[in-house]
Amino acid sequence: MSLVLDSYASDTHTLELANKVLSTAKESKQLQLRIFNSELPVSAKTISCTNLTHLYVAAPICVNTTIELVLKLRSLCELGIQSLKLGDFNHDPIPEPNSHTRVTPFNTRLKSLDLHFNEHEFSAYAVVQVVKMLLLKMTTLERVVSPKVPKKSVLDFIGEYKEEYPHLKYLDFMWHTLPEIEGY
Repeated sequence: MSLVLDSYASDTHTLELANKVLSTAKESKQLQLRIFNSELPVSAKTISCTNLTHLYVAAPICVNTTIELVLKLRSLCELGIQSLKLGDFNHDPIPEPNSHTRVTPFNTRLKSLDLHFNEHEFSAYAVVQVVKMLLLKMTTLERVVSPKVPKKSVLDFIGEYKEEYPHLKYLDFMWHTLPEIEGY
C-alpha cells in the first residue's frame, strides 16, 4: 500500500489520517508514505505508523529528526529525504580508525538511504561528518544516494574504516559528478 501526501494535504490532520490508514493495513510487504507537501510538520511524533517500509519526505527536516525516524521506524527499508537541514545536530565524535572504540549501530533494517542536503545550511565539512556518522551507525545499508557529498572524502573514509566496519566494503554509494572540495 502506498499513500502520497501532496500540496492538497495541508494540515496535520491529513498526516494523522494517513498514519491510521497505514497502521490498519493488512499484512503487506510494502507500506509506503510519500510526503510531497513541504508545509507538513514531519517528525518522529507525527509519523506514527511503525510498520512503514518506505518513507520519502520532500519537506525540510533536520538530521536529528531523520535519526529519530530511523530509530522509531524499525521496519523501514528505504528512506528518502529531499531537503536535509543541519538543525541542532550533534553526535559523538567519530573514533579514529583502529582505535578500538566502536560506534554503537542503530537497530534498523534500513537498506537504502537517499539524502539531499540543504546546501544553504551545510558546509562541506558538516555534510561529510553527517555522512560518516550515518554510514558507521547504519550497518544494514546497502545503497546510499547523496549528490552533494564530496566523492573523494567518502571514498577515503570508507577505505580507512572498512576493516573495522565490514559493511562499508559492500556499500553502493551513488552521487552525481560534483566538483571536489579540497580538505574534506
